[in-house]
Amino acid sequence: MLRGGFNFGGEQSGHLIFRDHSTTGDGLVAALQVLSTMKSKQVPLSKLAKCWTRFPQLVTNVKVREKTPFDKLDGILKLVEQAEAEVQPAGGRVLLRYSGTEPKARLLIEGRDQAVLDRWSNQICDAIKRQVGS
Repeated sequence: MLRGGFNFGGEQSGHLIFRDHSTTGDGLVAALQVLSTMKSKQVPLSKLAKCWTRFPQLVTNVKVREKTPFDKLDGILKLVEQAEAEVQPAGGRVLLRYSGTEPKARLLIEGRDQAVLDRWSNQICDAIKRQVGS
């Protein structure tokens, strides 16, 4: 959020961060912000919620024997770029990283089409398994 200059962020866990008010996820701040928006727009929450579209999200963990930088693995970043090119035009995203606490690569793919997410997840994770999987 800091690098991008964003004042609002959220996590799949439900944490909402309103950086103008707090630096961490805070349920009370989130509730007050929702109530403030309802009041300023003069609309019920049921109407506000209709502007939000939930995308399928697929998170896959791959156990690895070593955390070789992804740019040192054969073709991994190319696969990620290809996946991004397919999902980003419709608002999706791809995030590949190593866990900071476990010997795992974590792949998150988000987009409108679950079949596309499944296909890219399988391709990327299979390539990681072949090269550094445990």
